[in-house]
Amino acid sequence: MTTTANKSGINIESISKYLNLLVNDFAYLSYEVPITEKKQWKSKKGRYFISDNFFKFWFKYIYRNRSEYEIGNYDNIINKIKYDFNFFVGKNFEDISKQFLIKNKPFNIDKIGRQWGKIPKAPKRNNTYEIDLVALNEDTKEIGFFEAKWKTLTLNQALKILEELKQKSRSVDWNLGNRKEYFGLIGKRIEGKKNLRKRGFIVWDLEDFSTIVSLYIAISLTFSSTIIIMKLLSDKGDIETLYGRISVGFLIIQDLIVIFILMFISSISKGFNLTNFVFEIFLKGFGLLALL
Repeated sequence: MTTTANKSGINIESISKYLNLLVNDFAYLSYEVPITEKKQWKSKKGRYFISDNFFKFWFKYIYRNRSEYEIGNYDNIINKIKYDFNFFVGKNFEDISKQFLIKNKPFNIDKIGRQWGKIPKAPKRNNTYEIDLVALNEDTKEIGFFEAKWKTLTLNQALKILEELKQKSRSVDWNLGNRKEYFGLIGKRIEGKKNLRKRGFIVWDLEDFSTIVSLYIAISLTFSSTIIIMKLLSDKGDIETLYGRISVGFLIIQDLIVIFILMFISSISKGFNLTNFVFEIFLKGFGLLALL
């Protein structure tokens, strides 16, 4: 918190009030502590994460490249986004994987979340670890360690990740020597899943997700963010130009298509009925017009 106060120029005594607003009222940030912490409300290991996807994108790709943005090197920024986008999406895939684990639990899960900490007796620059997801059951002393990777992984790559996960698990100080351990990997596509499962690993990729979930993921990753494009056009003063208006028009149509598709998927997941679906669209459409 001291670092945040110093970087923002806000008094240390006031910073907690503003952070609480960003977490609880606006949901721009989330506050997490390692999942194995016994008294999480007293933990000093807490971290703040940007939870709003627009701000995640803005600070990662636009703000840190603002000098290039200001002189019009848009191609360079786009190339950086293309190069790094799988990693950026991977952070959101961790949240999707968390929900998937809650639904398809390999054992009765009490708690699930991220885990990080220190590696005992390790050199200073290599003395920390992070695990994407750790699931716990306090009563049965079961613990699951999982990595979520938005990548296509070969068998050897998957094995390497899982072996590294085993090594990191030794630093997790939770019922050491008296727990049942599970190790798993969730990926975009994993080759040799059957082989890995025979070795005792829990392995899933998008083929194991339901059709509904896969459609939601595809839509969320395919369509661009209107607010980001609008911001870029506004900063360049191009909203009133012909191509600016055409771009905004396409974005609005795209957003309407997304709404329609999401309504359709929601109807399928509840049990599809064409009459009810059409009736629901008209009702929601009139409701939206009334609000406008």
